[in-house]
Amino acid sequence: MSTVRDFRVATVGDCCIDHYQDQGWFPGGNALNVAVAWNGLGANASYMGPVGDDEAGAWLRAEILRAGLDDSLIETIPGATGLTELSLDEDGEKQILAEHFGVSEAFAPDPSNIAVLGHTDWVHGSLSPNAADLIRDFRVDRRGLSFDFSVRPVTEGLEGLDVAFYSWEGEPGPETDALLESALQGGAKIAVAMCGRHGSRARATGESVSVAGNEIQAVDTCGAGDSFIAHFVIAHLEGASLEAAMQAGTKAGEEMCRNLGAWLNHRPEKVA
Repeated sequence: MSTVRDFRVATVGDCCIDHYQDQGWFPGGNALNVAVAWNGLGANASYMGPVGDDEAGAWLRAEILRAGLDDSLIETIPGATGLTELSLDEDGEKQILAEHFGVSEAFAPDPSNIAVLGHTDWVHGSLSPNAADLIRDFRVDRRGLSFDFSVRPVTEGLEGLDVAFYSWEGEPGPETDALLESALQGGAKIAVAMCGRHGSRARATGESVSVAGNEIQAVDTCGAGDSFIAHFVIAHLEGASLEAAMQAGTKAGEEMCRNLGAWLNHRPEKVA
């Protein structure tokens, strides 16, 4: 039976600086956060993505190495590293003040780096390259693929995608169900809506599952969805049911909410 250490998993896409108004710089970005979470679980995790040729890019690369990930698939591209300006309200809810995707916005992986991931069990993507390009570049027999669409209701052209993840504001309802069903009709095998404190809802062919959230005292909700994704995918690879995978994701997301920053128990080096 496979254990988490047997899984070769990789993420492709964005990374950024999360600049908190009162706490300074923290490393972040959906694809990078998921890879770091996988690494923390003990999986053989890789991250492929871009940093800019600026101070922020050098700092972010150093933080990635401090977290235990290899940086050989990280490309330094002329331009600015992604930056998210945010603050936390009194309940720990993140408030995004501004987003600058920088070099992550139009990232296209180097073909030689794509080849490096030839025997990976699962690839997760976000932002750029888009889902269609991810499927084209990484879809091979027996490899799992997932993509985080965040709040974008993209549901077409998902043939070859194992799991489509969406962020949903507020309680799930009929509109959530319609989004998930549309994703299945578009080709995804599983569609999951992450609804913050309201839990999650998912659909697969002939199956619809809701998992409630728990009341917790949040410190910072940043990275909760990425932690959900990381734990959901590992549970899925281990053969868990859809509901059990969602419960694993919910538990991990709630744990992340008790943590400052999007990486569990990681305190970044201060910027001079």
